[in-house]
Amino acid sequence: MTSLSGLQSGDFTDIDVLYTINLNGDAGSNNQVIKSDGENSSWVDPHDLLDLEDLTAGTGIAYTSGTTYDGGVARTITTSNVPNSALTNSTISGVSLGSNLANLTEGTNITFSSGTTYNGSSAITISSTDTNTIYSAGNGLDLTGTTFSADLKAGSGLAITSTEIDLVDIPNSALANDDITIGSTSIALGASSTSVAGITSFTMSDGASTTLTGSTYTNDPTTASYIDITQDTNIVSPYFLHDVYDPSSLTKTALTTSYVAIFSNNLSNAFTAKATTCCIELLIFNYSGTANRWLYLRLNDDYGSEWSGGTYGGGYGTGTRNTERFVNYTDETDRNPVRQTWYLQGLTIGTSYTINPAAKTSATTNSIYAGGSYPACILRGYYLPTSSG
Repeated sequence: MTSLSGLQSGDFTDIDVLYTINLNGDAGSNNQVIKSDGENSSWVDPHDLLDLEDLTAGTGIAYTSGTTYDGGVARTITTSNVPNSALTNSTISGVSLGSNLANLTEGTNITFSSGTTYNGSSAITISSTDTNTIYSAGNGLDLTGTTFSADLKAGSGLAITSTEIDLVDIPNSALANDDITIGSTSIALGASSTSVAGITSFTMSDGASTTLTGSTYTNDPTTASYIDITQDTNIVSPYFLHDVYDPSSLTKTALTTSYVAIFSNNLSNAFTAKATTCCIELLIFNYSGTANRWLYLRLNDDYGSEWSGGTYGGGYGTGTRNTERFVNYTDETDRNPVRQTWYLQGLTIGTSYTINPAAKTSATTNSIYAGGSYPACILRGYYLPTSSG
């Protein structure tokens, strides 16, 4: 190796050292550098040139060795027991780190693997009990979501009315008994029958007025056949009109040669025809105070006109003959009961007619008596069989 000993001081632009620089025979240690204090030079560690202040481990900081660091020796820094005050966020849900959380208590259908509360201090397992009952609609029910409803069979008569099950228009097919038997005739409910057979008796209820009504249809009356009405409990009248004038004391109508309604219209009657023909019968008592007197009778309408031509409840257009009749002749002073019958025809069924008996005489001193000790005056009417005429 070439030696540089004996070199003089000088200014050099470049010094090329191939191997080692010795300072007073000291080649230095690995990674050391030459340091000059202005007079002498020596080998030193680089960190000695920096002269760093000691870095001391504070709270929560520790070195793997020693308690300070000045850059001279490699150190490893660790953290431990960092206080809450050193943290930006040092709470969880308002509870400081390091403290226990508020107790979490088991609720309904919740269980803990240990204990009945949990505050985060130890690990536990939380379980829940499935209480979700699964419903299914049974017979007669429907289930939509969580709502049950009645499954109403169509045509059964069942319906929902104001949130309640109701019966509406129950069909006969849904009934155990869907007909009624009268006599030997079976009639379905809701149906009708124009005839009933096999009845052996028919009894009205007691204690109340009862009525048996036939057809009211015009020109189509109810016909009864083979009816036995001979029992003494039956009340049967052949008359559709029966009017009696019988005052307690004698009342008379003094006749003139002009027609006048007898007994001041007390025997005027109206009727609604139920047949096309009828007879009107008048029973009176004639008192003639002088011989040779004729008694005339007729029927008037409601206006006092002769009935067959009368237009006020009269028989105009019916074809009934004039009702004026000679009914009694007295050849001396006589007292006679008189019975007169008129035949009315061409009546219109359903039409109302008025009859009012009237009388006159061929001369005065001829009267009609009623009441007291004299016979009652009676006006009555009855229909004729359809074969009459």
